[in-house]
Amino acid sequence: MSRVKVVMTLLVRDEADIVRSHLAFHLNAGVDFVVVTDNGSVAGTSDVLAEYERAGVARVLREPVGEFRQREWQSRMARLAAAEHGADWVINSDVDEFWWPRGGSLADVLGEIPGRYGVVQSLVRHFPPTADDEGPFHERLVHRLCERAPVNYPLCAGRPFRKLVHRAHPDATVIEGGHEVRGVDLQPLRGWYPIECLHFPMRSRAQVAAKGRMWTAAEEKFYGGPTVARAPGAAYHALLGRAAEADASDAYYDSLALSAADVAAGVERGLLEPDVRVRDA
Repeated sequence: MSRVKVVMTLLVRDEADIVRSHLAFHLNAGVDFVVVTDNGSVAGTSDVLAEYERAGVARVLREPVGEFRQREWQSRMARLAAAEHGADWVINSDVDEFWWPRGGSLADVLGEIPGRYGVVQSLVRHFPPTADDEGPFHERLVHRLCERAPVNYPLCAGRPFRKLVHRAHPDATVIEGGHEVRGVDLQPLRGWYPIECLHFPMRSRAQVAAKGRMWTAAEEKFYGGPTVARAPGAAYHALLGRAAEADASDAYYDSLALSAADVAAGVERGLLEPDVRVRDA
């Protein structure tokens, strides 16, 4: 069987603390090429993207700050992956997600999927923030929530969910967040999850404040105001926005951040899995 080609799509805006780690991880984990939409990033993020573009492993589509057209941009990237970059499989990723194959590379595990299946579901595993937010995130955030952790309620940032990897198709429409693909008939693979998605949504106080400000601007532009009551599924992002509006982002971060004692207790109770490091994965 010939090796499958894996193309990742990525939508970013001002993610300098994580974008290099994201690209390096996936290009070493079996991704062959990355199609990126850069939504008006400033120096730092844009410099890293340009570096990978010059290296011939990324294509960067640049969109100015303004209207945020997530579904349109994600779908465009997925279609380009199929039509112009020879993808067999497409991973639609956010920059805080690291797709970890359970054995071998991403190409290896996707190459084993029987041809009748076109969608692979991935379990998302969350890494809670730490009280110490100095230094590289991947050296600090090394404890992930276990399945038994009591996090299955709408306002929880660690609430479990799934994301999808799909066979490349020039007519695919990617629904916001990459949780669904429409426009093509793709049979989902059930009962086997060969890829885990390691999720690092809150990495530092500064990053949480910036994310909250961006979410608030998006709510005002597209929903006319706050979305917590209207869309509980988006509550985690919306709460970041409420904290930013109240100039309370640091307090929100601290309310969720784990101290060394919290980590030790979580590991002892079986709620945290210890020493899971992206660089090792």
